[in-house]
Amino acid sequence: MIQQKFEYINVYDKLVNMQKPIISIVLGSYNRKSFLKQTIRTIRENGISVPFEIIVIDGGSTDGSIDYLSKQKDVITIVQHNNGIWDGKKIEKRSWGYYMNIAFKATHGKYIVMISDDCLLVPNSVMNAFDLFEEKIKQGEKIGGVAFYWKNLPYEKMYYVRQTLGHKLSINHGVYLKSALEEVGFCEEDKYPFYYGDGNLSLKLWKAGYLIIDCKKSFVEHFHFATMRKRQENNDRKEEYKRAYLNAWKDIFYDEKIDNQSGKIFLIYKDQHNTERLFKRNFRYYLGILQSKFGKFYGYERERPDRLPSIEMLSNYPNIKYLLSKFKINPDQLCFFALIKRGDKILMGLREYRKDSPVWTYPGGRGQTNETMVETLNRELSEEIGVSKVNFIRVIGQKNGVKKGDRVYFVECEIFEEPKLMEPEKFKEWEWFSVNNLPENLIDKRDIEFIKRLK
Repeated sequence: MIQQKFEYINVYDKLVNMQKPIISIVLGSYNRKSFLKQTIRTIRENGISVPFEIIVIDGGSTDGSIDYLSKQKDVITIVQHNNGIWDGKKIEKRSWGYYMNIAFKATHGKYIVMISDDCLLVPNSVMNAFDLFEEKIKQGEKIGGVAFYWKNLPYEKMYYVRQTLGHKLSINHGVYLKSALEEVGFCEEDKYPFYYGDGNLSLKLWKAGYLIIDCKKSFVEHFHFATMRKRQENNDRKEEYKRAYLNAWKDIFYDEKIDNQSGKIFLIYKDQHNTERLFKRNFRYYLGILQSKFGKFYGYERERPDRLPSIEMLSNYPNIKYLLSKFKINPDQLCFFALIKRGDKILMGLREYRKDSPVWTYPGGRGQTNETMVETLNRELSEEIGVSKVNFIRVIGQKNGVKKGDRVYFVECEIFEEPKLMEPEKFKEWEWFSVNNLPENLIDKRDIEFIKRLK
């Protein structure tokens, strides 16, 4: 009898454990009922084959979202009002981090998937990221998060993941390891009302020694113009909070000299499921597009700075295609040069571009069709100085070339072999120069700024 009781308890425990969520899917929402319904639909239909839960934190919607959510028996709904009047006083507005922390701390899963109510999950994205996370952890890697590729509807055509300060991969939409979030204290609640909160959380993970990786099989469709008024409110003090973000991570990940702020790593992918069609059935989708045409009125219009790309970006051919399109140039107008430092010296080669006017320049050269930066520099360094192994450290500068239309990037590199004179018909010699005593006949005096950035 006692044995049977223990067996019953063991079976009961197993059944309970089977139902405990492994994945918690968290999304914030406010007054986007028509979008929210489609977001939840793509979660339910995503093909998740492990126990999971859906948690929505709503900021006090007045468009029927809360009534809708209360009827969804597979959704845990948390309402934390962030707008309106209560007890004769205006409700204090709380930050993105404050709201996400409420939801994050309420989760039961080992993993937390973060999306928003203006997103659609492409089928199988959650399990693809889950499988990758599990695989990497079993291999002993310290992974804190997996980023999903995404694009903004309706204008963007390529999916991408974003890098934030220090060109560290960041999670806009993706999966966190909950224990990693607990270790770093979850989100910052005071400094970033909306923008930069997710980037700051990613950098906290990087600082704690966790890696954030991308999953090339996980995708999100994001509608950028769901509520233009709300976007306008979020943009009002964006520059102020950006300065706070830069200052918080200055000399940790952010290098002010090279301004390594952010960038996109593109991936070419065709969604066979045509997931974006779900938003295209929504009248507010077209209203948002119409409002986006008047971006200046909504405070949305902004300059697109020409930011310094990362090693990862220039090593990725879709990014190279993007640069060629952006600058309207051919592959041979994209130039990469290796700044190779040894101690306090830099490697330079003496070359005659014009007869009797030799100048000191650097290993590297022009790209070829379908080449990335890594491929171009590996080829050029093999041809010019005979090295077979190159460590690409970071991109430290960019400029317009001397020749009209050329776009030039300088890459800090490390080599492990002695350079040799491989092309005597082009170069007279290779020599190491002190960075504090550079030759007068340098190919371009502007390059001194980049050389001084070498570590």
